[in-house]
Order: sequence, then structure tokens, then C-alpha cells
Amino acid sequence: MIPIVTLFEKGKLLQTTESKELIPGREISRIHLVDLLDVARATGSHRDPSWLDTINSLGNEMDDTIADIMGKQTLVDMLDLAQKKNRKKTLASGARDLHLAHENRPATYTTT
Repeated sequence: MIPIVTLFEKGKLLQTTESKELIPGREISRIHLVDLLDVARATGSHRDPSWLDTINSLGNEMDDTIADIMGKQTLVDMLDLAQKKNRKKTLASGARDLHLAHENRPATYTTT
């Protein structure tokens, strides 16, 4: 873990406080997911060793695809997406619970 932390610190993506806590190295809206991935890969990427051309080509295609998907997404974008998915899950769960409660309610009859 120390090599990754060191690389994140060098990339200004992470800082270690005096009390040895890890905090973002800059505003998280300015930390792009691609930057995080690039730093993480620097510890053991397919680019470091010498591979056959076909493997290098495949690795480059994978990198391009990942970069296209991630685009300019930031850490904040990812957290917002996770929060939205969690909110939808919570709403769906609440709706399901309400439906079950309605189905399982005792029948009521009124007599006159």
C-alpha cells in the first residue's frame, strides 16, 4: 500500500497529515478518475514489462476504452452517481415495503 500512497502523493492526489491521516491532495472535484487509475497502474502496469506486440496492442485498446468511458469524470461525479444509485435503491426498497404492508394488512369490514 505504501508504494501506491507515495505515488498518489507525488501526483498531488493524496496527502498525509501530520497525524498520519490520508486526505485528498486537492479538491475532489478536480481529481479525475483517469488520474487515479493511471497512478494505481504505475505500480504494476501492462506497460512496464516488454510484451508481444499483440498484447501491447490489446493493452492500449483497453486503456483507450477506459479513458473514453471515464472521460473527464471526477471523484465527485463518481460519489454523486453512487449516492443517486443508493437513493434509488432506498426508494425502491421503501416502495416494496409499502406494497408488502398493503398486501399483508388485515381485511377490514364495516357493518351497518
